Amino acid sequence: MSESRIELGIAAGEAGEPSHIGRQFASYPFHICRPHTFADDPTGMITLYMQSASGGIYEGDRHAIDLTVEADARAHVTTQAASVVRSMEHDKAQVTLTVEAEAGSHLEFIPDATILFPEARLSSSLRVTAAPTATVLVSDAFLGHDPQDRQRSFGLIESDLTFARPGAEPCVRDRFALTGARFAAGLAGLNGRYAAHATLYAFHPAEKGEAVLRALRAVLDMSDIYAGASPLPNGAGTWSRILAEDGAALKAATTAAWSAVRWALCGAKPRPRRK
Repeated sequence: MSESRIELGIAAGEAGEPSHIGRQFASYPFHICRPHTFADDPTGMITLYMQSASGGIYEGDRHAIDLTVEADARAHVTTQAASVVRSMEHDKAQVTLTVEAEAGSHLEFIPDATILFPEARLSSSLRVTAAPTATVLVSDAFLGHDPQDRQRSFGLIESDLTFARPGAEPCVRDRFALTGARFAAGLAGLNGRYAAHATLYAFHPAEKGEAVLRALRAVLDMSDIYAGASPLPNGAGTWSRILAEDGAALKAATTAAWSAVRWALCGAKPRPRRK
């Protein structure tokens, strides 16, 4: 069991220079790698990898990630690999992500999927506050896995997202709670034959909505997924829910969705990040 925190502030560069880390704090087991830049990324964008030395998320863990992107700063934040949530007996683990995006900023938080071991219980909370001219992309993906191949299911996954404009009450909320037994049952109307799940939230300026929606719907026509995309309420942006047959199909679909949104917003597709 551990209580850990990442605090990360991204500031815009000057005179055409890339954005940079203005402030950072990371306690065990987290580590933030130095910034990278990639060709074809939006001007000034940096890529940051968050790493963990703990080997997974354990019973009773409480992890908090606070990301602030200052005006006109641009960053892509990801993980070095999938996050494993270990089996649990009594308690659950909690992960809280808080994002603040100032005017003209662009943040992409695109971690690899969460892998839930048998009887794993995870509560995930996302709080996003973004100015009307800011862009925030957040993906949240999970699947179950039994290392001993005994067809055991995870315990529970809870997800709670809220989105608000600065100084205002939340205008978007998305919540669900799902037991592993129900997910493994493959119920019609819930997940059917699909074994992996993802959501991509794209909070962006209102005038970009039609282009983002068209781009998402164009790429999510794959044989091994079931997916849809629609506008978020109150002009907040666009979102997509994805069900996939397995982890590989989920990764391909979420990568395609992220690439499509980047294209619609910035006019260029991202290059794959090395993992």
